[in-house]
Amino acid sequence: MIWGGSARIARHNGSHAHEMHELVVCRGDSGVQWLAGEAHAFVRGRLFLLPEGSPHEVAGREDAPAELFYVCFGSGHFLSEGPAGMHELVQGLLRRRCHSSGDDSILARQNLELGARLEEELQAPQPYGKERAGLLLGELLINFQRSLALPLAPSSRHAARIAALCEEQRHGAEALTLEEAARRCAMGRSLFASEFKLFTGLTYLNFQHQLKLKLARELLAGSDLPVTEVAERAGFHHLGHFEKLFRRHHAFTPLRYRQRVREQGPCPQVYIEKRKKPGAGG
Repeated sequence: MIWGGSARIARHNGSHAHEMHELVVCRGDSGVQWLAGEAHAFVRGRLFLLPEGSPHEVAGREDAPAELFYVCFGSGHFLSEGPAGMHELVQGLLRRRCHSSGDDSILARQNLELGARLEEELQAPQPYGKERAGLLLGELLINFQRSLALPLAPSSRHAARIAALCEEQRHGAEALTLEEAARRCAMGRSLFASEFKLFTGLTYLNFQHQLKLKLARELLAGSDLPVTEVAERAGFHHLGHFEKLFRRHHAFTPLRYRQRVREQGPCPQVYIEKRKKPGAGG
């Protein structure tokens, strides 16, 4: 069984879980997908894979709603229907806890088109509609897998060095500039920048932003430090830039985030502006 629809979330849609897996297609760059206490930013064409039974929610803003298409499917759907090998692909993604697809502009454009076609098929089914819907869902899942696999082969020469650098940075090593990181990996600046993006799916600047925002979230949740000091300790030199970036990625101001986490935990209680079917929509 496959069903789904679209949603435009102006604030939040409440922490909820399904008895089916859910695949989300981001239709804009505004919004945050929360899952297992982690925040995944909306990027147009990005996919989120939400396992059955996992509490999750979407946070949007009234001035910039989160727009998405979602499709739900049973854990055994591809055992009897759809392209061969899809069940193993889905189970592999779930075992690896791959919840957010990588960033690739070509695949992102394909995801938007595939999502629109799948929505049309679900809303106005034609002869063999179930079969076509299964094929379109399969294509989206293949794109999800391909977006994660893209870094592995092309950058194999440099993968070990970049992986080691990322591991150091994730575990509190002193932040490096792009030039310093390139030298650490024995590469020129331009080569390092392209290889890093290929390997991680992020620019080096965005990777550093993610690390700083993670530290900021920890400081906001676990201390009473003023926001100015949180920003400074997290490595942001301008408070305005920190607050703008934090709100873009988390849909809250830093102070509001602190309040919500302390009241309700990392996934705050939220509501959806419009829902196609109870319990769905991100």
